[in-house]
Amino acid sequence: MSPNDTFGKAGGAASEALNALRRWIERAQGFALLIAVCNSPRSSRDLIRLIAKRLPERTFTSVELDEDTTSPLDEILRQVSSETDGPVMVLGLERSCPSDAPYHPVLEGLNLSRPRWPLELPRPVVLWVPEYILGLLGRESPDFLDWRSDTLYFPDLPDAGLGSVDYELWGGGVDGRLSETQRTTRISELRSRLADLEGVQDPFAVSLRASWLAELGNHLAFLGDMDGASQAYERALKLEEDLGRAGNVAALYANLAMISQVRGELDAAEERIRRAVSIEENLGNRLGLATDLGNLGLIQQQQGRLSEAELSLRQALSVQEALKDQEGAVRTMGNLAAVLLELGQWDEAESFLRRAEEIYRRLGDVRGRAAVLANRALISGERGDLNRAEKYLQEALALNLRSGSKLGMARNYSNLGLLAEQKGEFDRSREAGKRALSIFEEIGDTASAASVRVWLETHLQKST
Repeated sequence: MSPNDTFGKAGGAASEALNALRRWIERAQGFALLIAVCNSPRSSRDLIRLIAKRLPERTFTSVELDEDTTSPLDEILRQVSSETDGPVMVLGLERSCPSDAPYHPVLEGLNLSRPRWPLELPRPVVLWVPEYILGLLGRESPDFLDWRSDTLYFPDLPDAGLGSVDYELWGGGVDGRLSETQRTTRISELRSRLADLEGVQDPFAVSLRASWLAELGNHLAFLGDMDGASQAYERALKLEEDLGRAGNVAALYANLAMISQVRGELDAAEERIRRAVSIEENLGNRLGLATDLGNLGLIQQQQGRLSEAELSLRQALSVQEALKDQEGAVRTMGNLAAVLLELGQWDEAESFLRRAEEIYRRLGDVRGRAAVLANRALISGERGDLNRAEKYLQEALALNLRSGSKLGMARNYSNLGLLAEQKGEFDRSREAGKRALSIFEEIGDTASAASVRVWLETHLQKST
């Protein structure tokens, strides 16, 4: 039996439900009740560990109820800390609610305590229960059950399926945690799954195909196969539009905008990212809106519309800081610094970069630190400190080599070539330029490749 057969629909259902739970946790403000239906206590605990690992900025608390529990709320309050406001995972309600008992006092207690929950527990609460408990809640605690924001269903999973759920939960490894070998293995698995479901029109199967195509696009884009990524995203977009899943449609437009930007098709990139912005505004998804505004700013920067780029990036940063989205805010700081540098506002740019580098260091984000160091190199170069600029670029290159970021490496080599030319080291400059050109061509960044080619043929040609 293949890994695909072992995982099957169970893994797809688990990843869909876990992603929905992640979105609820990310967006909840104050009390929210989620019912997570899972018949296996082991799977429940494994799934909680996965989602907690993928949301490290949230402090998760797991509360175990036992057979003597009479008031779940009081027991939860006893175990949670008032110093955090992260989500609470509640397990074990079935221990005090045997299926063959005619009456369940603990469920009556839930009904009676209903008004206290939002006041005394202003945070997301996820009640993990087997399926029969959901039925009991509907009969014996209907008022309490009315608090629920959603009910999510999780199948029992084999151990072999957890890795696939993990991949799908964090969106296909776009943050660089997979090695190239792991990524290509995952691509093969996704293509096998997609082939198995080709032509199947069941809504659940269509939903899985859309999610898998989006993840496939992420992996291919990370490996530099922009044509393959674009095809996967376009196929996923058609399915998501048919399914009416607006949030996923917005994300795919943003991904397609990124590919257009890499190819130098800036008008198409702007049109696609503005579609994403419009959808996120209509949905009221401030987190997604901030990300898309940040990407719009990058496209405007590449178009040379620096004042508009600065405005878009400052709007994005304002939202991200209000939402305490540290990872989003730090990326925007780096991008805003790059725009400020082009505008000649060096001091403010460097201030943002210092803040960003420290945050990236704390987060352990290698690619983020590389981008910051590359921008600090630009500031040092503008100030005439070429040795410090080269030091920053070499550090950035080492980090991009470590993370496998081909676009980052290409940009570093290009800038090292320009720097070497300024220092009169023409052989080194040519070598760095050729390396940059090779990588830009490999990943399909035609605009950057053309720019480097012209530079090699003109500026450096004069030095031979």
